[in-house]
Amino acid sequence: MNAAAAAPAPTTNFADIHSVWHGNFDAESAQLLAVAPRAVHVAVSVQYPGCAVAQAGTGGRKKYGSLTAEERYDMVKANIDELHPIQVGLAIRANDDDGGSGELVVFEFNLRGFDINNPADLRDPASIAHLRGRGVDFGRLPCAGVEPHRLRLLLLGSGLLQARPSWAMFTGAYHVGYLMKILTGAELPSGLDAFTAMATGTLGEGVYDVKRLAAEVNTACGFSLREIAACVGVVPVAAQHGMVAGAGAVSTLQCFEALRERLGEARVAMHGHQLCGFRAY
Repeated sequence: MNAAAAAPAPTTNFADIHSVWHGNFDAESAQLLAVAPRAVHVAVSVQYPGCAVAQAGTGGRKKYGSLTAEERYDMVKANIDELHPIQVGLAIRANDDDGGSGELVVFEFNLRGFDINNPADLRDPASIAHLRGRGVDFGRLPCAGVEPHRLRLLLLGSGLLQARPSWAMFTGAYHVGYLMKILTGAELPSGLDAFTAMATGTLGEGVYDVKRLAAEVNTACGFSLREIAACVGVVPVAAQHGMVAGAGAVSTLQCFEALRERLGEARVAMHGHQLCGFRAY
C-alpha cells in the first residue's frame, strides 16, 4: 500500500466530476494521465444493469447473505460475464507537488455495450428504473458511450496500477469484478481463489471495503453508504443528473479516508488482504 500520509477526512460536498463520453474521451484521458501516476487512494463505483442471473444450482432460492464465499463468487461471476457495465466512476486522490496527499480528481466513464432496446442485453428492470430515475441517458450510451477496450487501454497505460494506490469500494464484489472484466476484456476466472489471485496481482493487496471498515469503527454505522457517511461525519455527494457512478466514487473515497483516519493505517491494513464482498461481515 502507498505509504503517503492520510488525507484529512473531507466533510463537504464535491461536485466537479468529469463526465466522459466518446466525444471527449481523448481530452479527459489527458487529465487522467496527468494525475494517475501520483495516485494515493482510488475509489471505484460501477453502475451495471442489476443482477439478472440467479445463483447456479439454487434456483434463486438462497439469499445472497446465506451463500458461501464460493457460491457468492459464482453468482457474481455469472452476472458479470453476461451483463454489460454502464458507468465506471473513479475518484483519485493524488500526491501534490510537495509529496502530500491533496488533489482529488473524479471521472465518470459512460460505457458503450448495454443497449436498452436490445432484449438480448440482460438486465434487472428495477435497477434500470432506478438508474433512469437518476438521469442515466440509456439512449445515448450505444452511440456516444466509451468503448470498454479504450478504457482498458487507458487504465493499463496510465500508470494508475503501477502507482499501487489503496483501492476503496462499497460492498465491492461487483465493483472489483467489473473492473477486472474491463481490465482483462475476458470472462472472470472459474473459481474464487483464481479471481483473488488475479485481483491482488493487478491491484495489489490494498483493496478495501468501506462497509467492512465501518463495522470496525461502529457496528451501528448502518448498511448504506449514506448511513456510513453520516456515522463518520462525511457529507455524501449528491448525484448530479446522470452522474451516478462518479458521485458514488467520491462518497466512497471520502468515507474511506475518514475511516482510515479514525482506525489508523495499521488497523486498516489488516483488511487489505480480504477481497471485497465475498466473505461474510
